[in-house]
Amino acid sequence: MASTLVPFEKVGAILLLILGLLWNIIIWMTPVWMPFLPDWAIQMVNLLLNPVCHRTPELSWWWNGAPILVCIRCSAIYLAFSLGNLTGFLNLKIRPTFRWVWISFGILLLDFGLNLTGLKPVSELFRALTGGVFGFITGWWLLINLLNSDRKKHVQ
Repeated sequence: MASTLVPFEKVGAILLLILGLLWNIIIWMTPVWMPFLPDWAIQMVNLLLNPVCHRTPELSWWWNGAPILVCIRCSAIYLAFSLGNLTGFLNLKIRPTFRWVWISFGILLLDFGLNLTGLKPVSELFRALTGGVFGFITGWWLLINLLNSDRKKHVQ
């Protein structure tokens, strides 16, 4: 009997999903774990998160008496990215295109620009929605393209 190997694309997709879930656990659970973590662990978390977000506490959600470790927009992006990855495994008939990613990125840039210029105050809900839409569509598109990358090689 021949052995059946899991295709590399599926391993990559599953790894992407697991890493996304671990990333979200670090972001959302660290305020709960903070009192119990040694200093070196807190420094490692800070080292991981400093390059990806400005981490301003007043622009973050608070949980367990402490701010989530990234801003509202970034936390929505990361959480929605993982949900988009999960959606990619559902094999839905509708599939996001790269154009969807660009449109959602444009909406995110509009939110960022309005916030940066101060032309119009941006609410927490608007930040969460724009970040969430971008994260979800990007995660869904990326996972689908990982799962179907082998099929594309044979079609061309």
